Amino acid sequence: SRRLRRRRKKGGYLNLDLAEARVELNPEGQVVDIVRKRRHEVHLVIEDAMLAANEAVARRFVEAGQSSLFRVHKAPADTSLDQFRARAATLDGGRLKGNTARAMSRYLKRLKEHPHRDLIHILLLRSMMRADYRADVTPHFGLGMDAYLHFTSPIRRYPDLIVHRMIKTTLHGGRFDEPLAPLAVHCSWRERVAVDAERDVMALYKALYMQKRIGEEFEGTVMGVTSHGFFVSLVEVSVEGFVSVDRPGSDRYQLSRDGESLFCRNTGEQIGLGARFRLTLVNVSPQRRQIEFKRLERLS
Repeated sequence: SRRLRRRRKKGGYLNLDLAEARVELNPEGQVVDIVRKRRHEVHLVIEDAMLAANEAVARRFVEAGQSSLFRVHKAPADTSLDQFRARAATLDGGRLKGNTARAMSRYLKRLKEHPHRDLIHILLLRSMMRADYRADVTPHFGLGMDAYLHFTSPIRRYPDLIVHRMIKTTLHGGRFDEPLAPLAVHCSWRERVAVDAERDVMALYKALYMQKRIGEEFEGTVMGVTSHGFFVSLVEVSVEGFVSVDRPGSDRYQLSRDGESLFCRNTGEQIGLGARFRLTLVNVSPQRRQIEFKRLERLS
C-alpha cells in the first residue's frame, strides 16, 4: 500500500487530505455533535487498493482500444492557478513553483506542519476543475493517471455498474452496444445533484446543532471575504458561518481591488484569509441554512 502511494505521488498524485465533517445523532435522530473525520492508515490501505483496481480496469479498456465510462479530471486553468498562487502566497510566503501536478504534490508535502495547511488545501481544491464522466479517455489530473474509471468505490455508483456490465460482456466475447456518451452526461449530472443534496443536508444538520449554542463563544479562521463580511471556519467544531461588517454602529469596511481582503479606512485594519477571531454566535436559521457570528476580538 505504501509503495503504491509513493509511486502515485511521484506521478503527480494530489493528496488533498481535507477533514470531512461527520454528524453524530442520538437514538431520537437529534444532532449531538459534529466532528472532523480524519483518515487513518487502514482507510489509506483500502483507498490504495481501490485506486489500483480502478486504474487496472481502465488500462484494460485502453489497451483493447475500447471506449468505456472513464473518470476524467482536466488540468486547472492557468488563471485559476495564478489566483490560487496569489492567495497562498499571503499564507505561505510563495512556495509553489510550477503548474504541474507533480509540483503541487511536492508543494503540499512541504506544508505538512504549516499552521494554514488545511486552508491552503481548501484553496487549492477550489482552483481545480470538476471531475466528470466521459466516453473517451483523458488523463486524470488530480490522480496523475493517464486512464481512470470507477470500477469499485466506497459508495456504489451507477458508473461502476455500467463498467461491470462492460467487463462481463467483453469477457464472454460479446459487444457492449449501449451509447456511452449520453450515459456519461447523465451520470455526471446525477452526481452533481447528489453532491448538492449531501451539502444541503449537512448544512441543515450543522444549523440544527448550532441553534442550541446561540450566545456561546468560538474561535474562527477566515476562509473567504465579500463586500458585506467574511466567512469563517470554527476551530472547535467542524462548522462554517458568516460574520457581517454591515452592522449598525460598526466601522465601515470595503473590499480590496483584488477581492481578497476587507479594509477599514477608520482603523487601517485589513481582514484577509487565515486571520483568526474570537466570535460569538448571534443567529441561526436552519430553514435558510445560515449561521451568523459577531466578532469579539482579533486573535492573529
